[in-house]
Formats: sequence, structure tokens, C-alpha cells
Amino acid sequence: MTDSTSKPLRVCALLGSLRQGSYNRMLLNAATEVAPDSLDIQFFDRLREIPLYDGDLEAEGTPESVLALREAIKAADLLLIVSPEYNRDIPGGLKNALDWVSRDKSVLSGKPTAIMGASTGGFGTTRMQAALRLSCVQTGNLVMTQPEIAVPFVDKKVEDGRLTDADTLKFLTGFMKAAADWATLHQGQQG
Repeated sequence: MTDSTSKPLRVCALLGSLRQGSYNRMLLNAATEVAPDSLDIQFFDRLREIPLYDGDLEAEGTPESVLALREAIKAADLLLIVSPEYNRDIPGGLKNALDWVSRDKSVLSGKPTAIMGASTGGFGTTRMQAALRLSCVQTGNLVMTQPEIAVPFVDKKVEDGRLTDADTLKFLTGFMKAAADWATLHQGQQG
């Protein structure tokens, strides 16, 4: 579906883990490496700057970090969320950021979105993804349903800070191609 002569699709990548050496950062780095040339992936690395959502704070004026995230998502053709699973759910910092940008003139409604994650456990991030997909129904994201990627036992699939498992990289390559096709299919549908 992607056309190599057209300009690249802009991707805003959000990482649910704030830790520099996180396995999900390694997954995002690998996704960037195997992504088709039709994707220009930009990582929004300021989630730790976003304050807890507070209606009083919002009434005083939206914080600059939230405005920056809004603009990054608004400018993107695809939102790529890469996240671990904390206590079978969405990490608090990621959920907080999504709550902020869903408020007043949401930039999530109609936004093509792809979700993936990695975990050291046997379920990967399936429960976090289920919770996030439910939240995305409310915010109006157009979430890619297939393929899904929830990498289990990721600690056994990395070396020297890089994802190296051949089967996972092959599947990730297909996932990123599908994400490019998803973004192309839904281009211009944001509400």
C-alpha cells in the first residue's frame, strides 16, 4: 500500500517506560531499524516532563510539555506506542500523557495507532495492550488490530542492549510494514 515515491509517513513514537535501558526502548530501536523507508519515526522523549493531569492546572493553561506532545501527535500520520506492562496494566506515565492529549480538542480521535511491547514474563504485554486498546476506544484512536506484537521473555532475546532474536526481528519487520500500510489506509481521517 505504501508508495516509495511519496514523502515518508511521519510516526510519533511514545515509549511507556522512562528507564534509559528499558527493553521496550530496545524494541523501539529495533523497530526503527527494520521499519520500511516509507516511515519517518520520531521519538517523543519528554513523558517524564508531563505533570499529573489536574483540571485546575489545565484551567491555568496547558503545560508546555503537553502542548509539545499534542503537536507531535497531531503532525504524525501514525502514533506508535511501545510499552511495558506494569501490574497487568498501562504504565502510569503513559496513561497520564494520553489523558492530557485526549482533553479539549483531542489529537487522538481518528489517529491511526499501532501498539507493541515487550516483557520478561511469559505473557509479553498482552494485558497492558488489552487495557490500552480499551482506552483507545474511548479516545477514538484507529488502532491496528493485526498483527499484534507482545514480546515475551525479552531478556533472553537481547545482547549488548540490542534486540537480536531472529524470529522476533522477522515478526517485527512484518509488524512495521503493516503499521505503514495502516497509516496509509487511514491518512487524512483524523477527526
